[in-house]
Amino acid sequence: MRSSMKRSTLFIALLCMSLGSASAANAGPRFVVAHWLVPMDYQAGQSGIERAKDDVRAALEEGLDGFAFDAFSGKQAKNVIAAYIAAADSIGAATFKVALSADMSTGFTASDIVDTMVTYGDNPHYLKIEGKPLLSTYGGGKNGNMWWQMNVIDVLKKSGHPVTFVPYFDRPDPNAEEPNVDNWRKTIQSFPVVDGLFNFVIAGSPPFYTGDPNLGHHWWSSLEGEENLSKALSEQNKVFIAPYLPYYWAVCHPARQYLEYQAGRGMDNTWRSIITRQEPAAVEIVTWNDFTESTFIQPTRIPTTRVKGITPYPHLGYFELLKYYVSWFHTGKPPTISKDALFYFYRPSLRSATPSSETDAFCSIGRVRTSQLWGNLQNVMYVTTALTAPAILRVTTGGTTNSYEVPVGMNTTDVPLIAGKPTIELWRNGTKLIGSLGIDVSETGAGDNFNVYGAYAVVGESDSNTWKPSDAWKTGRISEWFNPSN
Repeated sequence: MRSSMKRSTLFIALLCMSLGSASAANAGPRFVVAHWLVPMDYQAGQSGIERAKDDVRAALEEGLDGFAFDAFSGKQAKNVIAAYIAAADSIGAATFKVALSADMSTGFTASDIVDTMVTYGDNPHYLKIEGKPLLSTYGGGKNGNMWWQMNVIDVLKKSGHPVTFVPYFDRPDPNAEEPNVDNWRKTIQSFPVVDGLFNFVIAGSPPFYTGDPNLGHHWWSSLEGEENLSKALSEQNKVFIAPYLPYYWAVCHPARQYLEYQAGRGMDNTWRSIITRQEPAAVEIVTWNDFTESTFIQPTRIPTTRVKGITPYPHLGYFELLKYYVSWFHTGKPPTISKDALFYFYRPSLRSATPSSETDAFCSIGRVRTSQLWGNLQNVMYVTTALTAPAILRVTTGGTTNSYEVPVGMNTTDVPLIAGKPTIELWRNGTKLIGSLGIDVSETGAGDNFNVYGAYAVVGESDSNTWKPSDAWKTGRISEWFNPSN
């Protein structure tokens, strides 16, 4: 979690406007953008422009409206914004949006922030909230209110380039101060310069409510914490940008935290809170491509990291399932499931697995501490089914088959995780609808690897092994298994 470590890359933005009784600051169109960590190299032999085109295609298929670029300098920011504007134009994505998230962890200068916003803020591709270009940050709260007011916001305003300033400014001690309404109010009062706030993640806080046994080992509930921030901002008629992340695993950061979100269950909880309770002006999906903290949903290539002894795994299951909630957020109504589909998620290393000496050598900062394993951590495969009618879910591993009656609609089933290569199937009336083969589950050699594998399959359509970026989004089709509500 970014709030308890040096550097995190959380920021995929679902910039969406509030529902129902939302404040005036949250009224307007619902946008969705994703946080893109600029220094993260995942080209895999592909040229920069081709990579950017595929990223834009994949984001539009996801239902996103664009990217917010977490850049460490003005040079980085301007280069990547220019590249993605060019990529969007080259494939005819005229409505694709870009935005700056100035990463203050390494000293992004005020003059560079101003220069970037002046250069690109008026571009048709630049995302606007409340009629002005969005400026966000990772951190920078320690610079103080007057630094931002005098060196950035006033300078932009006087030059004729006012912005909507919605940074990530957290509580003074986010690892100790409860994310209640009063503490959020104090934070907001400390920064009169802001037009709103974004919060990447709440430390030690899985997406379950107090009293839910799935909350497990925790400091707080992330759902309650974000709802409290939304309330505090709404009182001041300020903009709230809500986060979504699939789970959190700080692979080689000092604390090496892992948060168990229980895959589709945590996703459903978070989005229901966002849509019905948080009512944000925007949502940030955290992240598009942070492989080093395992929060990515980027689907176009197998991720690579510099941590050679700790294997990363594809997240196409998260990418595909997330489409349902992005569509729901955009329209305000749940989509209609049109074809049966399943999505499955698990850590390929059992909790009882013993770390290899090779793994320890690649991450010399020490073993994962039990105190940093947040949530209800079990040896479980989480299988989310999207069904047009009831069916039977069968999961077979190592000669053992577990079968479950699964109802119509969206549902998440907990399946015991057993060493071996699992087969996940859907059956109805004696006919197999889907058969998907997972990757090996190991009980030796990688006990300190909490990276999650996520996959999916749709009846008669694509699966994790066959998905490729395409221009299907041009037809308005982002999914093969549901129809968006009108």
